[in-house]
Amino acid sequence: MNKSKKQRFISLFSLNILFLIMGIYFIEIVFTIKPYLFSDKANRSKNKELILKKEMLNTKYAKDHPYSIKNFSNGDLLLDYFRDKDKNAYNKFSPGAQGVIDNNGFKYGENERLYPFSTVSKARIVFCGESGFWVNYVSDRFGFRNEDSIWNKKDIDAVFIGDSFTHGACVDDTDTFSGIANSSGINSINLGMGGTGSLIQLAALKEYIVNNRIKPKFIIWVYYSSDFGDNFNEYKSSILRSYLEDSTYKQDLVKKNKLKDILIAREHDNYLKTSKVKNIKNDKQLTKIKLFSKELIKNIKTTIRLIQVRYAIMNLLNIETPEINSEEKIDIFQKTLTRLKEEAKSLNSKIIFVYLPSWYEFHHIDGNGSNSRHPNYRKRREILDMVKKNNIPIINTRNLLLKNGKEGAKAFYNFNLYGHFNPVGYKKVGEYILENLEIYK
Repeated sequence: MNKSKKQRFISLFSLNILFLIMGIYFIEIVFTIKPYLFSDKANRSKNKELILKKEMLNTKYAKDHPYSIKNFSNGDLLLDYFRDKDKNAYNKFSPGAQGVIDNNGFKYGENERLYPFSTVSKARIVFCGESGFWVNYVSDRFGFRNEDSIWNKKDIDAVFIGDSFTHGACVDDTDTFSGIANSSGINSINLGMGGTGSLIQLAALKEYIVNNRIKPKFIIWVYYSSDFGDNFNEYKSSILRSYLEDSTYKQDLVKKNKLKDILIAREHDNYLKTSKVKNIKNDKQLTKIKLFSKELIKNIKTTIRLIQVRYAIMNLLNIETPEINSEEKIDIFQKTLTRLKEEAKSLNSKIIFVYLPSWYEFHHIDGNGSNSRHPNYRKRREILDMVKKNNIPIINTRNLLLKNGKEGAKAFYNFNLYGHFNPVGYKKVGEYILENLEIYK
């Protein structure tokens, strides 16, 4: 090959590589901007919301429930309704909220901090409304979702720890896992709080069960797939890390219960004042600009990394989507597992690990574009293997949900869509947990 032919070959080869790269990035850009450019998708999304709202209004719950969405179109209206009667009413509070984690709880005094794991005690809590009615309840003496009298019982059979599913979103008290257990004669305490991971759940167990000298027969650890990421986020808080790294660490939250209530109530009232200010039109526009800017920066980063194209190939070939910070998340889970075992041993209690699948596990792709069909989605397979190796009994509710296939599994969720179980779904899962619990009695 003479010099001119060699140069021409290199030029053509380089040009082809350049066109290939440009083509790949063009596809990536199309994937990224498609939701913003094509109005048909936006219209379908809007129509879907309208259809869903219509379905919600036509459910038996919407027709018969005293707090139906027919009577209260949003949670704020219901909160106003309760506050007109009694100021001791609040929106739901999540200990795992980003602001709470970033601020390492709440500041009080000169330079002291308190990290709460529950909401305001003995207050009306407006929770959520996915099933056609707004769930609300009166919290117990420590701010959890229980009949207050449960804390007076000498013999506690089970303590439930977990996130919003354990908390009971979005169903009435009797339809929660602990509610179903109590109705079956199993004295149960519910420490579940929405938006929390296993680290906060460990801390709540330490403060309200271990330090409170309650010795349940079972600690039912209800693990939801998103807890894997929540744990990593919670680990950023030095207070939460202390529960993991020091078995003697405590905040004495039982003794500081009134202080906890004051701090959360103050934060809630500040939020209400701020939200009213934000209802001004200019503030809304400013918020939209900020959100758009944040979304734009995120899209530029993902486009450079070819995230959409890579995820599309992984989904096509059923390859596991890489989990960001996977090793750190696995390590945090393992440490949390070890600490929970230690606390259970100190109480002479038996841990039962309940796996709750995400709705996305019955869909081909999740909200981030990850391949949710893969058996190790959100490290499910590795998590279950770790639990098994630690000789902890597992109740895998995927087996129940998949009994009638993936479409049958989706029927457990409100309107077959992503979110929480509907009342019938909760009842079936709750009864399944109790049936399997009988084996370990």
